[in-house]
Amino acid sequence: MTHGLALGGLLAWTAWLAAGCIEPKGVMQEENGGKPMAAPDEKLSRYSNQVSSAALKHLEQVALENPRGNFMISPFSLHECLGMVRLGAEGETNSELAKWLGVVLDPKTTSALAGGYRKSLGSVAGSDVFSTANGLWVRQGEAFLPSFLAGVEKDYEGRARSFETAGQALEEVNSFVKEGTKGMIPKLLERLDASTTAVLVNATSFRDSWAVTFDKQKTAPKAFQAPDGPKTVPMMTGKEGFFAKEQDGFILGSGSFKSGLKITFALPPKGSGSPESCFPTLLKAAKEGISQPAGFFQIPRLKSEFKWDLKKTMMTMGVQKAFAPGAEFGKIIGKSDLFISEALQKTFVVFDEEGVKAAAATAVVMTRSAPAREGVAFIADRPFAYVIHDSTGMPLFVGVVRDPSVAAG
Repeated sequence: MTHGLALGGLLAWTAWLAAGCIEPKGVMQEENGGKPMAAPDEKLSRYSNQVSSAALKHLEQVALENPRGNFMISPFSLHECLGMVRLGAEGETNSELAKWLGVVLDPKTTSALAGGYRKSLGSVAGSDVFSTANGLWVRQGEAFLPSFLAGVEKDYEGRARSFETAGQALEEVNSFVKEGTKGMIPKLLERLDASTTAVLVNATSFRDSWAVTFDKQKTAPKAFQAPDGPKTVPMMTGKEGFFAKEQDGFILGSGSFKSGLKITFALPPKGSGSPESCFPTLLKAAKEGISQPAGFFQIPRLKSEFKWDLKKTMMTMGVQKAFAPGAEFGKIIGKSDLFISEALQKTFVVFDEEGVKAAAATAVVMTRSAPAREGVAFIADRPFAYVIHDSTGMPLFVGVVRDPSVAAG
């Protein structure tokens, strides 16, 4: 199963950033419940490494932008959504996106790798354990170019739809996200502007049981040393099926799920270091795996969600062209005045005694340099005035309606 390494470099980030550190998964057979794992495809391994390397930089920036509280990002969902966007990007716009994503310059090459990665997931993809879906919406009267749509359908299995109004698109996108995340993220977008031309979305969900579940009777309140002081939290305790080791001053732990997927944790040294300092060591441990059985294993029960302003992060890190008029997205609908007006990601994660469930949704909203005007809805559901007039505007009758339920006298 090549999905062991692939999800180690991608989904792993999705399942454990919420507790302060992250958890890419390793590929060691010892941690896989004895299930043998085939050697991963070399190209897919490189792709996974590229995504993980870029994710490290993204995480460091997200940590700077969010110095308090929990946060989690999904590099997998990010690359699915922006991978589709890149299929329509050219010139400097494409170069900036490729550099930020840490992938090769040619969008089609990356697109093919993304499609190959998804196929490598085998029976895990589309199951109750892991599912991902891509959707595209375009304003009625516009159309995605056949070449762009062919690439999206082939490599990202994305389905295109059209919308008449921003309100319709908003409702459909949020419904798509709710279904694609198994209800864990009920709403991704709060609003869409009347000038919205296209929306590209990825929705991903993960739900798996621990290979060896935690005993609920052993879960007990325990002090957790939060940055602003000790907090009492429900701590789950286990041992069998978990692994741990010390490395570079960090304490690393890992566990397996019934599907064979894994989760890796990292703790900074006591009294020094921040969760962010875990990232490089954690990524290395995820690739190498942990084979030493844990003597004791505790993690807090957790429920957390996070909203990532992708546009802010990307612009801070050097992506400029894509977010302004003059962006080079001429391969999407055949017009050069398209640019990204909004980019965001929402994530959700739960840890409990039975297992872990996580979800991510990423959206890119695209608009035109010269915004299209949407028809205004007139709903006379409050007091209003009216005039009856001729073609010249001569007022024949003028009135006010404050209560239409009042009968004529």
